Amino acid sequence: MNPLLKSSKPVAAVIRERAWSAGYMVASAADIIFANRMSEVGSIGVTMSYLDNSKKNKMEGITYNQLSTGKFKDTGDPDKELTAEEKDILMASLKKTHQIFVEYIAKNRNMDIKAVEKIADGNSFIAQDAKDLSLIDE
Repeated sequence: MNPLLKSSKPVAAVIRERAWSAGYMVASAADIIFANRMSEVGSIGVTMSYLDNSKKNKMEGITYNQLSTGKFKDTGDPDKELTAEEKDILMASLKKTHQIFVEYIAKNRNMDIKAVEKIADGNSFIAQDAKDLSLIDE
């Protein structure tokens, strides 16, 4: 349970410049959200990056050896190419995390989940647009 949600006193969030992604997720738990007119809000989405040095290593004559237990223990290791199965696993995890994020925002902002899903594409919004979308209050 989020400690902010258990507070006996009203909790306000103030966005001076931006509240993107996890920053907005935290702000959404407040009872009221204020933002400056030029603040940027949102970026509801999930991202993951990884390096793939396998081709570079091959060109440079570097042989990479990995010992690990478990078929997926070295998933995301930059010195080996991701398999299709590993990509599927990572993408499934991202999708689950994204859905949790959307549900969290919908609950905290008392919004319909479909309305949040519609704007949960990673885009951010200037304060007035964020207010029109019910992401902030003032």
